[in-house]
Amino acid sequence: MSQDGIHHRVCRHDLLFDFVPDSYFEGMPLGNGELGAMLWFEEDRMVLSLDRADIWEHRADQSLEPGMDFATVLCQTREGSYDTSRRLFDKNRPPDRVWGNKLPVGRVEWQLPSAPVAFGARLCIHAAEFSATVRLEQGELVVVGYLHATENLVALEVEASGLALPEPQPRAQCLDEPSRKTYREAWKYPEPDYGERGADRCAIPGLRSRRVVRCAGCKDEEAGLEQGE
Repeated sequence: MSQDGIHHRVCRHDLLFDFVPDSYFEGMPLGNGELGAMLWFEEDRMVLSLDRADIWEHRADQSLEPGMDFATVLCQTREGSYDTSRRLFDKNRPPDRVWGNKLPVGRVEWQLPSAPVAFGARLCIHAAEFSATVRLEQGELVVVGYLHATENLVALEVEASGLALPEPQPRAQCLDEPSRKTYREAWKYPEPDYGERGADRCAIPGLRSRRVVRCAGCKDEEAGLEQGE
């Protein structure tokens, strides 16, 4: 098959967004098998969440209870019995003690002047990159980016029209209040220390990792993750 034929067949499966992804679980996914990222919105903030496949809580049994698998979720979704308003496995995960789970790595936030009123995006499967338009009351942002296939680096190019270009800020990742109570109170993970190193802004948590946001000019921004010492 020719390259044009491959491109055409793969592009039929591109992900198209015509709504504002206002939760992590509705966001635009990126990944290379080791580092994962999700682009979404939390009210008036654009969020790029980061995760690694090899950062887990190992102080507890890692085995799963019966039914705690993708097949159960898929079956319930097809039957129409899956309740999206709650976490399917919460009853197996007491909030007052440690249980095996992938740990959050961190996220980068862009403070916007208001919440988005519209969002349109395409995640190109063939090129492994995305382009998005974020419409606000004050103007719009155009965001183009990709997650590198062999390096743990997310590269974003952000252009603003009608408003000031927002600055990226590293943050500790807690998806919601239950997560915050679990990680901070029950599991005793501290808030990270924030700092700067030249043009880089850093978040250094209690985990042995370091997140760096590199600002390369007024239009180009990169968000990456490096392993700590």
